[in-house]
Amino acid sequence: MDVLSAELRKEVNKRSNKELRKRLMVPAVLYGPGREPVNVAVPEKDLTIVVRAHGHTALCTIALAVNGSEPTSQLAIYKELKVNALTRRVEHVDFHAIRSDQKIQIAVPLRTMGIPTGVDLHAGVLLQNTTEVEIQCLPGNVPDHLEVDVSELDVHQSVHLSDIPLGEGIVLVDDPKRVVASVAAATKQTAEEEAAEEAAEAEAATEAEPADPKAAAKTDDKK
Repeated sequence: MDVLSAELRKEVNKRSNKELRKRLMVPAVLYGPGREPVNVAVPEKDLTIVVRAHGHTALCTIALAVNGSEPTSQLAIYKELKVNALTRRVEHVDFHAIRSDQKIQIAVPLRTMGIPTGVDLHAGVLLQNTTEVEIQCLPGNVPDHLEVDVSELDVHQSVHLSDIPLGEGIVLVDDPKRVVASVAAATKQTAEEEAAEEAAEAEAATEAEPADPKAAAKTDDKK
């Protein structure tokens, strides 16, 4: 499980947030049931690595040091990422504190495995309709991702959430009938369509050429 070091924020305002970002730190809030929200900051580099690996929400451990003391660990789910549209840098993040003995609901990535029969033998196209799935389980049972085997799919066939094997203690929250991936038939142009396109392109090119008979006559007179 990813560990993010955190430090307390003494001030919470635009100026202090700007100073944090200059230090390559991301302003954040740690909150949860039965506890007061705490304003913290985490290293931008470490957070970016976690987000790129797991997506917009995932389980992690916050190691919070207070007044130079030894860091205390807190299980949390990061979410509510605020990303700058231009720089793509994370500007703020929320951490929801959780307990190891209580089930949580969380989204985990889906990854396809294998080459579908419809792609390998029948020139089909694999379409992944769903990239993540909501599950419920204890924090210690949260997988990095779930895998779905698509190798048996032929053209016009699909695999659903109910077909995904789940680990021990994991319960599916999303609709089990939801399509995860499917194989569609590849579209090919007929010879007639290709010929029609070529003829249209040739006609357009001819029309684009300047036609000036007088200019041509003047050119002939000079010769």
